[in-house]
Amino acid sequence: AALAIRVKSESRYIFRGLREVAPSFFLDLFNMIHNIFPTPIYTTIIKDYNKSAMIDRIHRYIKETKSCGKEASLQERLNVKSYFGDTYDGDQIHNIEEFYELNNSIGIHTKKYLKEINVNLELLNELDIYAQKSWLIRLRSGGNVAPHTHPNAHLSCVFYIQAPEGCGKIEFLEPPTNPIFNLPLYLNQADGVITPKDGMLIIFPSSLHHMVHNSLPNIARYSVSYDLMCASKMPEESVCLNPKLWKKLDK
Repeated sequence: AALAIRVKSESRYIFRGLREVAPSFFLDLFNMIHNIFPTPIYTTIIKDYNKSAMIDRIHRYIKETKSCGKEASLQERLNVKSYFGDTYDGDQIHNIEEFYELNNSIGIHTKKYLKEINVNLELLNELDIYAQKSWLIRLRSGGNVAPHTHPNAHLSCVFYIQAPEGCGKIEFLEPPTNPIFNLPLYLNQADGVITPKDGMLIIFPSSLHHMVHNSLPNIARYSVSYDLMCASKMPEESVCLNPKLWKKLDK
């Protein structure tokens, strides 16, 4: 008991001494902001991919496809600053042979992402990862991508085939539903910017707003984006069921 009292007394003494010498230390220690529910964004580098084959296939894709909306000439498609493959009638990227190995890598890293964010392991073992939609993006000097989300998917990812120095950075925007924005004040948003590199893969929730800054170099920036679905092999409440078990209802 005597030892316990002495330690307690010494602790109080140390506490008082530090407050007298460095009060700012205790202000920093006891007045903290806890950022609850952070948004998990996964990044990794895939080293072994056939960069030249992917870029060659992209060039053929741009030449062969037609716009789903206003028709653009071949010259316009080749010279446009921002080319988005999801507005053209070509094959989905995940169905093109040159990207099959990338499909496998995305599947592996998506499972790692889900494990890192603490998805229940029993459910994780029952999940299949599907590429619902995929397309290419080519940005020339001055090209950019406006703020948007991907509401049709669970997760989205982007893989950078060629990301020269000075090319457009991807910026993730703080969700407008954050309760802090209910305050009647002007706040500086805490946005996150990631500088792309050759072979970088980024995985993030599809509902997260994001954009791409202006690309500066004359060398084109090539990337592909995937919209992903997490589907369970077995029926599970509130979880998407495997598309193999779906049934088309309209004729």
